[in-house]
Amino acid sequence: MTFFQNEDYGGLWDTVGGRNGPCDTAGYGLSNLTLANFNVNGISSYTLHSKCKFASYWTGVNYTGHKRSGRKGNAPFVGAIWNDDLHSMRTWA
Repeated sequence: MTFFQNEDYGGLWDTVGGRNGPCDTAGYGLSNLTLANFNVNGISSYTLHSKCKFASYWTGVNYTGHKRSGRKGNAPFVGAIWNDDLHSMRTWA
């Protein structure tokens, strides 16, 4: 997936990927997105890749804090609660 600094996929960006092939129903977990947040000065939007179609994300590392569940597709804006504060994510096909 690619994370972006601004809404609507603008500003700085950082791409993160899994090593075990394209996304499937088991998907991928990203338990600590602190570095991605640092690289883009706070995540505000993202795009999914490699057959990933859904994502859940949290304000805290290790899937803690406020959760947004089962969002389908790319996110031109992650939402006010998670804006610049998205620190863990799970994605799946």
